[in-house]
Amino acid sequence: MRFSVSGSNVTHLVLGSTEFELSFDAEALKRMVELGTEALAEMDQRYAREEAERDEVEAMAPTSSR
Repeated sequence: MRFSVSGSNVTHLVLGSTEFELSFDAEALKRMVELGTEALAEMDQRYAREEAERDEVEAMAPTSSR
């Protein structure tokens, strides 16, 4: 992923090797960053819950005796 800035109010994001390009004005780019930040926070919370649930299941599983 890379970007280029075209003037004071437009940036272009290029994604992947296929040169898929998105252009944003400043406000749209700010909003995308805000939404991305919110999404990452939610993903982190879900990951933490899943890890805690996995830990609980593992703690309740009987251990094999040798």
